[in-house]
Amino acid sequence: MPYLDVLVHRATPLLTRATGGLVEGRRSIGQVPGTPFDCCLFLPQGSKSADGRGRRVREPTLLVAPEDDLGMPVQAGPEDELLIVAPELNVAEGLPAETAVRYRIAGEAQPFGKPGNDIIGRQLTLVRVDD
Repeated sequence: MPYLDVLVHRATPLLTRATGGLVEGRRSIGQVPGTPFDCCLFLPQGSKSADGRGRRVREPTLLVAPEDDLGMPVQAGPEDELLIVAPELNVAEGLPAETAVRYRIAGEAQPFGKPGNDIIGRQLTLVRVDD
């Protein structure tokens, strides 16, 4: 599908899930990697400094494919985190191209597509997580 050609980046969800059995009546919670999917990370306008170099953007927008690499609906919801590889944006920030940058999903996903047609993906607002 031609509209999927713009999804040039890769994301791996870090899903908050129970990671073990019960211990003293409590279950441990942690982040487990989900199935990777195609996406496109967009920076808001004005993401360059006065001298033309890139700068860290705290709240970019992410367009997400409707399905992950296994053909299942993308599993990433509010407060989950994503590791996103966006080589050209990393280079602009002075990072190695294949660096995975961590973002947290801020709010509910918004569907996108032409009115009256099928939904072709979702749009997420992200917040960068500093390690």
